[in-house]
Amino acid sequence: MAELNVIISPVLLVRRLRAGEVAAFTEIFDAYAERLLVYAVNVLHDRETCEDLVQDILLWLWVNREKLDPDLALEPYLFRAMRNEVIDHIRRGKVKERVFDQIEKRIWMEPVTENQVYQRELQDKLKQAIYDLPEKMQQVYLLSREEHLSHKEIAEILSISTKTVENQLATAMKKIRASLGNFLPLVLLFLGGK
Repeated sequence: MAELNVIISPVLLVRRLRAGEVAAFTEIFDAYAERLLVYAVNVLHDRETCEDLVQDILLWLWVNREKLDPDLALEPYLFRAMRNEVIDHIRRGKVKERVFDQIEKRIWMEPVTENQVYQRELQDKLKQAIYDLPEKMQQVYLLSREEHLSHKEIAEILSISTKTVENQLATAMKKIRASLGNFLPLVLLFLGGK
Protein backbone atom coordinates (compact mmCIF):
# COMPACT_ATOMS: atom_id res chain seq x y z
CA MET A 1 0.00 0.00 0.00
CA ALA A 2 1.36 3.46 -0.92
CA GLU A 3 2.26 5.86 1.88
CA LEU A 4 -0.07 8.85 2.12
CA ASN A 5 1.18 12.34 2.85
CA VAL A 6 -1.29 13.82 5.27
CA ILE A 7 -1.58 17.59 5.31
CA ILE A 8 -3.26 18.84 8.44
CA SER A 9 -5.74 21.58 7.68
CA PRO A 10 -5.28 24.91 9.45
CA VAL A 11 -8.83 24.62 10.82
CA LEU A 12 -8.03 21.27 12.43
CA LEU A 13 -4.81 22.77 13.79
CA VAL A 14 -6.75 25.65 15.39
CA ARG A 15 -9.22 23.20 16.91
CA ARG A 16 -6.37 21.14 18.37
CA LEU A 17 -4.80 24.34 19.71
CA ARG A 18 -8.11 25.33 21.32
CA ALA A 19 -8.12 21.94 23.03
CA GLY A 20 -4.73 22.77 24.57
CA GLU A 21 -2.54 20.46 22.49
CA VAL A 22 1.06 21.63 22.85
CA ALA A 23 1.92 19.69 19.68
CA ALA A 24 -0.53 21.86 17.71
CA PHE A 25 1.11 25.02 19.06
CA THR A 26 4.54 23.62 18.12
CA GLU A 27 3.32 22.93 14.58
CA ILE A 28 1.98 26.49 14.31
CA PHE A 29 5.24 27.90 15.65
CA ASP A 30 7.31 25.81 13.22
CA ALA A 31 5.10 26.71 10.28
CA TYR A 32 4.74 30.45 10.86
CA ALA A 33 7.38 31.94 13.19
CA GLU A 34 10.11 32.37 10.57
CA ARG A 35 7.67 33.68 7.94
CA LEU A 36 6.25 36.24 10.37
CA LEU A 37 9.77 37.27 11.31
CA VAL A 38 10.78 37.83 7.68
CA TYR A 39 7.64 39.90 7.12
CA ALA A 40 8.38 42.13 10.14
CA VAL A 41 12.11 42.50 9.43
CA ASN A 42 11.32 43.66 5.89
CA VAL A 43 9.46 46.59 7.42
CA LEU A 44 11.38 47.42 10.61
CA HIS A 45 14.91 46.27 9.70
CA ASP A 46 15.52 45.26 13.31
CA ARG A 47 15.68 41.47 13.75
CA GLU A 48 15.86 41.49 17.54
CA THR A 49 12.78 43.67 17.93
CA CYS A 50 10.92 41.63 15.30
CA GLU A 51 11.75 38.39 17.11
CA ASP A 52 10.15 39.88 20.23
CA LEU A 53 7.05 40.88 18.25
CA VAL A 54 6.69 37.38 16.77
CA GLN A 55 7.04 35.83 20.22
CA ASP A 56 4.40 38.23 21.57
CA ILE A 57 1.94 37.19 18.86
CA LEU A 58 2.51 33.48 19.31
CA LEU A 59 2.38 33.74 23.10
CA TRP A 60 -0.89 35.66 22.83
CA LEU A 61 -2.22 32.91 20.54
CA TRP A 62 -1.40 30.24 23.14
CA VAL A 63 -2.74 32.19 26.12
CA ASN A 64 -6.00 33.05 24.32
CA ARG A 65 -6.39 29.73 22.48
CA GLU A 66 -9.74 28.91 24.05
CA LYS A 67 -11.23 32.19 22.77
CA LEU A 68 -10.23 31.54 19.14
CA ASP A 69 -12.93 30.95 16.54
CA PRO A 70 -12.75 27.22 15.72
CA ASP A 71 -13.01 28.06 12.00
CA LEU A 72 -10.30 30.73 12.15
CA ALA A 73 -8.29 31.24 8.95
CA LEU A 74 -4.97 30.92 10.75
CA GLU A 75 -2.47 32.29 8.23
CA PRO A 76 -4.31 35.54 7.40
CA TYR A 77 -5.01 35.99 11.10
CA LEU A 78 -1.33 35.65 12.07
CA PHE A 79 -0.10 37.97 9.32
CA ARG A 80 -2.77 40.55 10.18
CA ALA A 81 -1.66 40.33 13.82
CA MET A 82 1.99 40.77 12.75
CA ARG A 83 1.07 43.78 10.61
CA ASN A 84 -0.78 45.32 13.56
CA GLU A 85 2.17 44.70 15.90
CA VAL A 86 4.54 46.39 13.43
CA ILE A 87 2.18 49.36 13.10
CA ASP A 88 1.82 49.63 16.88
CA HIS A 89 5.60 49.48 17.24
CA ILE A 90 5.97 52.32 14.75
CA ARG A 91 3.19 54.34 16.39
CA ARG A 92 4.80 53.96 19.81
CA GLY A 93 7.71 55.86 18.30
CA LYS A 94 10.25 53.07 18.59
CA VAL A 95 11.39 53.62 15.01
CA LYS A 96 11.93 57.34 15.67
CA GLU A 97 13.87 56.64 18.85
CA ARG A 98 16.16 54.18 17.08
CA VAL A 99 16.87 56.62 14.23
CA PHE A 100 17.69 59.47 16.58
CA ASP A 101 19.77 57.18 18.82
CA GLN A 102 21.88 56.33 15.78
CA ILE A 103 22.31 60.01 14.94
CA GLU A 104 23.32 60.80 18.53
CA LYS A 105 25.84 57.96 18.63
CA ARG A 106 27.40 59.22 15.43
CA ILE A 107 27.51 62.76 16.78
CA TRP A 108 29.19 61.85 20.08
CA MET A 109 31.72 59.44 18.57
CA GLU A 110 33.23 61.96 16.16
CA PRO A 111 35.93 64.44 17.15
CA VAL A 112 34.60 67.98 17.14
CA THR A 113 35.68 70.39 14.41
CA GLU A 114 34.12 73.70 13.45
CA ASN A 115 32.36 72.04 10.52
CA GLN A 116 30.98 69.39 12.87
CA VAL A 117 29.63 72.06 15.19
CA TYR A 118 27.61 73.39 12.24
CA GLN A 119 26.55 69.85 11.37
CA ARG A 120 25.35 69.25 14.92
CA GLU A 121 23.46 72.50 14.96
CA LEU A 122 21.90 71.57 11.64
CA GLN A 123 21.02 68.10 12.91
CA ASP A 124 19.39 69.58 15.99
CA LYS A 125 17.34 71.91 13.79
CA LEU A 126 16.37 69.03 11.50
CA LYS A 127 15.44 66.81 14.46
CA GLN A 128 13.28 69.61 15.88
CA ALA A 129 11.64 70.21 12.49
CA ILE A 130 10.75 66.51 12.27
CA TYR A 131 9.40 66.44 15.83
CA ASP A 132 7.28 69.52 15.06
CA LEU A 133 5.46 67.68 12.26
CA PRO A 134 1.99 66.32 13.01
CA GLU A 135 2.20 62.72 14.24
CA LYS A 136 0.94 60.96 11.10
CA MET A 137 3.10 63.15 8.84
CA GLN A 138 6.10 62.42 11.07
CA GLN A 139 5.46 58.68 10.74
CA VAL A 140 5.20 58.93 6.95
CA TYR A 141 8.38 61.01 6.74
CA LEU A 142 10.43 58.68 8.97
CA LEU A 143 9.23 55.53 7.23
CA SER A 144 10.17 57.06 3.89
CA ARG A 145 13.46 58.78 4.71
CA GLU A 146 14.85 56.69 7.55
CA GLU A 147 13.36 53.24 6.91
CA HIS A 148 13.52 53.63 3.10
CA LEU A 149 10.07 52.16 2.53
CA SER A 150 8.14 52.68 -0.68
CA HIS A 151 4.98 54.76 -0.75
CA LYS A 152 2.98 51.55 -1.16
CA GLU A 153 4.61 49.91 1.89
CA ILE A 154 3.99 53.02 4.00
CA ALA A 155 0.38 53.14 2.86
CA GLU A 156 -0.11 49.49 3.89
CA ILE A 157 1.54 49.95 7.30
CA LEU A 158 -0.42 53.08 8.17
CA SER A 159 -3.66 52.02 6.43
CA ILE A 160 -3.76 55.11 4.22
CA SER A 161 -3.71 55.60 0.44
CA THR A 162 -0.48 56.02 -1.52
CA LYS A 163 -1.78 59.45 -2.59
CA THR A 164 -2.05 60.43 1.09
CA VAL A 165 1.53 59.23 1.60
CA GLU A 166 2.70 61.38 -1.32
CA ASN A 167 0.80 64.43 -0.03
CA GLN A 168 2.06 63.94 3.53
CA LEU A 169 5.68 63.66 2.30
CA ALA A 170 5.38 66.76 0.11
CA THR A 171 3.88 68.76 2.98
CA ALA A 172 6.49 67.41 5.43
CA MET A 173 9.32 68.50 3.13
CA LYS A 174 7.83 71.99 2.79
CA LYS A 175 7.48 72.32 6.57
CA ILE A 176 11.01 71.05 7.18
CA ARG A 177 12.45 73.44 4.59
CA ALA A 178 10.54 76.32 6.19
CA SER A 179 11.78 75.31 9.67
CA LEU A 180 15.37 75.15 8.51
CA GLY A 181 15.14 78.58 6.85
CA ASN A 182 18.63 80.10 7.10
CA PHE A 183 20.18 76.68 7.58
CA LEU A 184 19.22 75.53 4.08
CA PRO A 185 22.62 76.51 2.57
CA LEU A 186 24.26 74.42 5.32
CA VAL A 187 22.01 71.50 4.45
CA LEU A 188 23.20 71.63 0.87
CA LEU A 189 26.82 71.93 1.99
CA PHE A 190 26.42 69.08 4.48
CA LEU A 191 24.72 66.79 1.98
CA GLY A 192 27.16 67.71 -0.76
CA GLY A 193 30.11 66.69 1.43
CA LYS A 194 28.90 63.10 1.80
